[in-house]
Amino acid sequence: MVKKVVSETNAWIKWAKKLHYKRYRLQGDVFLVEGIRTVETALDAKAQLEAAYYSARLLENERGKSLLKRIKTASTNVMTVTDKLLGEISDTQTFQGIVVVAKKPRVQMDSSVMNGLPLVVVDRIKDPGNVGTIVRTADAGGAEAVIFLKGSADPFSPKAVRGSMGSVFHIPIMTEYNVECLEKFVKEAGYMIITGDSKAQHYYYHTDLSKNIALVIGNEAHGVSSEVKDISDKEVCIPIVGKSESLNAGVACGVLLFEAARQRSLV
Repeated sequence: MVKKVVSETNAWIKWAKKLHYKRYRLQGDVFLVEGIRTVETALDAKAQLEAAYYSARLLENERGKSLLKRIKTASTNVMTVTDKLLGEISDTQTFQGIVVVAKKPRVQMDSSVMNGLPLVVVDRIKDPGNVGTIVRTADAGGAEAVIFLKGSADPFSPKAVRGSMGSVFHIPIMTEYNVECLEKFVKEAGYMIITGDSKAQHYYYHTDLSKNIALVIGNEAHGVSSEVKDISDKEVCIPIVGKSESLNAGVACGVLLFEAARQRSLV
């Protein structure tokens, strides 16, 4: 049954607003998903929906109407709200009339279930847009999983989820790792740690990336931390041809991942 909510003091509305903050997402192990395409992806992945909020804008086309039918089947907490209220929940100015609260996908990763595909490690990248792009790129590039070290932006923030274009539902994501846990995990799985560094002596295309590797993508301004460099097996660089000082973190991730795929004859 659809509930009609008209007040911003409603408990469901107040809860959704809180999920813009990481601590509340962590408390409930949930996150916000908005937009027709991303919500469709969540449903295709059989994500657990804790709540759904929609406005009349969703019903302006047949795709939106079809999505609402699926949402009503997937969640018992479906609310119709005004555009004004949905705008307060949404993270975008041009929202599409739908925001849902989804449970974070459960991830159980150990060496026994891994397929030897590359791991992507995110080291203190602060921009949620970059984080979302990296998740999307890791998904497209055939990575095994994405590991976020402490100090990185939350991949389940609204902006990062949007940037991932739904890939948060396709690829395992592990967060809040420290360097010691990272080293233990990858070494037990038989992986080499490959660090991207603009000052490295080895070009990425002269490096064997066909083995079990964990590719570390560092902070936008400061690169990979010294702690991670200390445990890395090799540092590689992507040569810059023009006058730019560096590549965007998501672009660098794509270059390295697709070179690894090329060496494995996957592309």
